Amino acid sequence: MLTTVSAMRHHPVVNQQLGSDFVMVYCENKRQDHLAFLQDISGSGLAPRQRFPRHIAIAGQARSYRME
Repeated sequence: MLTTVSAMRHHPVVNQQLGSDFVMVYCENKRQDHLAFLQDISGSGLAPRQRFPRHIAIAGQARSYRME
């Protein structure tokens, strides 16, 4: 999955059509979702609902928020 997300991040047509800021934020969210999934299934010792900060594009700006 991360290979596909990486390819999307660097694809010029996708960046042009969707906007590079949107694509960057979307791909970072997918990467963090994947890392959280790996932690959940590996029993890494983190609290079950502990999550990485999420990023969201609002009015062309990337902002962070925490999932609870």
